Amino acid sequence: MNLIVSRLGLLLRLRFLKFGRLADVDLAVQRMEEVLSDPRSSRDNRRETNDLELLGNYALILETRFDRTGALSDIEKCVQSNERVLSLLPPDDPSYPDVLCSLSGAYSKLFKISKDTTHLDAAMAYARKSLPILRMNPQAHVVALNDIGSILYSRLHTRLSQGKGPLDYDLLAGEVNEALDCVEEALRQLPERQFSRGTLFFNLARLLQSKNAIQPSDEIQARCLAVYQEAGMERRLPACGAETRWTEASAILQEMIQFMDMVAPRWLPSKDRLDILSEFHGIAADAAAARLMCSTSSCNTANSSVYEALRLLEMGRAVVLCSKLDYRSASRSLEAVSNGLAERFNRLTNELDALARFDTRSKVDEQRRKLNNKLRDIMTSSRGILDIPSLTPPLPSGSLESYNLRQKAPHVFNAYEMVQREISILPPEGHEDEISKRHKEASRDFDRLVAEIRQHDGLHDFLRPLSLEATIALAGDDHIVIVSSSAMVGQGNATIVNRDGISSIPLAELRPEDIERLMDILRKATTSWTLRTTAANDKKVTMVLKYLWVTVVNPVLVHLEKRGHLAGELLPRVHWIGTGLLSGAPFHAAGDYAFTQDSTGTGTCAMDYVVSSYTPTLRSLAYALESHQEQHGSLRPADRMLIVSAATVPGQKQLQSIAEEVMSIRAIASMASLQSHILDGATPASVLSRLPLANIVHFACHGEADPRDIENSHLVLHADITVDGEAPRANDSANEGKLTVREIQASKMSNATIAYLSTCSGAESKATKVSDEVIHIVSAFQIAGFEHVIGSLWKTKDAACRQVAEEFYRALWRAKGPGEPAVEVHHALHIAVQLLREKHRDKPLIWAPFVHYIMVAEGVI
Repeated sequence: MNLIVSRLGLLLRLRFLKFGRLADVDLAVQRMEEVLSDPRSSRDNRRETNDLELLGNYALILETRFDRTGALSDIEKCVQSNERVLSLLPPDDPSYPDVLCSLSGAYSKLFKISKDTTHLDAAMAYARKSLPILRMNPQAHVVALNDIGSILYSRLHTRLSQGKGPLDYDLLAGEVNEALDCVEEALRQLPERQFSRGTLFFNLARLLQSKNAIQPSDEIQARCLAVYQEAGMERRLPACGAETRWTEASAILQEMIQFMDMVAPRWLPSKDRLDILSEFHGIAADAAAARLMCSTSSCNTANSSVYEALRLLEMGRAVVLCSKLDYRSASRSLEAVSNGLAERFNRLTNELDALARFDTRSKVDEQRRKLNNKLRDIMTSSRGILDIPSLTPPLPSGSLESYNLRQKAPHVFNAYEMVQREISILPPEGHEDEISKRHKEASRDFDRLVAEIRQHDGLHDFLRPLSLEATIALAGDDHIVIVSSSAMVGQGNATIVNRDGISSIPLAELRPEDIERLMDILRKATTSWTLRTTAANDKKVTMVLKYLWVTVVNPVLVHLEKRGHLAGELLPRVHWIGTGLLSGAPFHAAGDYAFTQDSTGTGTCAMDYVVSSYTPTLRSLAYALESHQEQHGSLRPADRMLIVSAATVPGQKQLQSIAEEVMSIRAIASMASLQSHILDGATPASVLSRLPLANIVHFACHGEADPRDIENSHLVLHADITVDGEAPRANDSANEGKLTVREIQASKMSNATIAYLSTCSGAESKATKVSDEVIHIVSAFQIAGFEHVIGSLWKTKDAACRQVAEEFYRALWRAKGPGEPAVEVHHALHIAVQLLREKHRDKPLIWAPFVHYIMVAEGVI
């Protein structure tokens, strides 16, 4: 029995590695734990091969699941199982060194989660114990030798970064040489043209980089660069590269960005793509920096040179987000060339959009039931509001009901069609693999169709980064500022796009190590503050804001002032695009502050000079602005506002100000002649069914950013009571009251304008390794189709959220006709935050987190 379950577990693991269905490894773990917990199969001192194989494979599968989910319990059980195997295995067994290596690797991963250096010490001890045995037969243990080199490197890096007092450089040099010996031995044993040689080359290069930091040498520098070049697929060029080789370095890094599409294709589940892309963290910033270093001028204003750097930065960031935007495009540019081409593109992207939302973790019947419930809820919510009492799914194609729904509420009709498409792709129960296969085929069809489209006149740049001319035109009368920092170059850069062209400003003091330290200070200060610690944390936030002012914002403003862009009566608008860890930086609040005894402020702040918006990429900004231009001057349908309230969710702190906030906003909406609906005690299902009916949606609730699974970041609502009369399932996020990023971005709103998240952490992402993907609750609403999203960068005060929201809507609708905004959305938020800032100048924790994001509006390409 043990042998059967063990082999079944391996087969399920292989299927998981091929198709990405987490349910496969979940099932493998479940079956193995059932056998291991059976007292009939448990014997003291058991040494049978089948039992050891089961324990070893159980540890392997737990580690595989940990690599996907990051669950601490999985890696802890993996360590325990491997230690159990080691205790039962004789030292002369051929698999003994492999178990030592597995234990070493598991402890290394446990250290990355726990930050407990005793786990890293254990990893190193097991690694060193295995070395003499491995070197007796190195050809059979290439992977193990490389893994040991990586563990020794982790130990070295930890001692360099966390060491206190004087460092013993002789000891460090000995450790790095020990690691180099392991990796070089592995490379000697690995055949030429083996794909995994790229990983070994990368490990060898970063070890040489560390050795150069300990014992600087021109010879080590030259060898380090040569190793990267030989790898051909390295993720980062070393800081020791000579300036005369920047052109060569730029070419290598550009190849690496193009390589990202190969290793993280669009047909993979987004969780898998994000895991892979995390390995390329910082590559885009390095590529752009290398391209800029090809020029020696201190302020490079050559449009073409800076544009090439900017293009590399765009190509290497927001990969998953931009692929979702591709699916949501309506192909207007194709219709002018060929209606048939546009129809093929729309049909394929609609299918890909549905395939991308298929949940590989759930059974098909369960998903079909959820989708049918969603369809029913949309119809139920629509009947009374749209006065179409006969609405009952499914709507026959060409029926009167279908026609009436399309005419009265095209946005609801689109939402209905989207759910129907998802239902149509579901295979029979037990055939989930067909979805993965079709997703892969459709993705390849998409690539072929895009290549065909680009052959037509005027469509050469279809779905490519914006051209130089289009990039400059995108800014209009505004300014786009892209801020990046490269570990390779050791400094930052601001690229400014406006009607003058594209220019680049070196930011010498914006160093990666400082960014990491200060953004960590900001994160801790804004997530753990209480009434007692507010003053101390405000000082920490003020320190970070001053750093951003000195290193980024002030140099940018000086550049704009010299060119006469700050001379007008109206404040100019800046679209900020932060990269890497700076994607969550509050540039709008940066300032050099000083406060007197009575908390009156002196000094200066970015808000005194510019009105700020944020956007993930240039391409996403282009979507939004094109949509705005298309809609300008056209008659808009009557605005409907949905106000979602969840003030007293069990297990959460009660939000005292929500009731007052909701009633105040409803009154403001009424004065502006907007139809509004309050959804009190909201659940995920009730919100998703109402979203297609609203142009504007306001959330007053808690929000949480998930550091392990960014697509599980969520708004905290009330739990759904039942699903089809059944008790809630423990693994059903809707029944837990979580409206997740996955569920939000799976919606499709054709008439959405504003989503206001009066919540905590709406624009926060805690997963630093994929910060360039800009995936959080705010961006989920943008993918769903909302052109403007208001959110917060961190935990906020209940009363502050209410005040900013009320002032925002007052400014937006003041002194104008029915449904006609008085000011632009970004300006309305600027006014609201300034009013709060006047009351709390010395408390940036309170007023600084509120931000405006602008991105895609449905129906534009």
